[in-house]
Amino acid sequence: MRYNRSILILLIILALSCCIQGALVEAGAPPYPRMSSST
Repeated sequence: MRYNRSILILLIILALSCCIQGALVEAGAPPYPRMSSST
């Protein structure tokens, strides 16, 4: 049962990351600014 908390945290982090990436894409920024900055 203890593992449920870690799984929920991971799911929340993934959801937040997806939302952040979506917001960046809508703003016109690339989904991975770190990768683009290297080029």
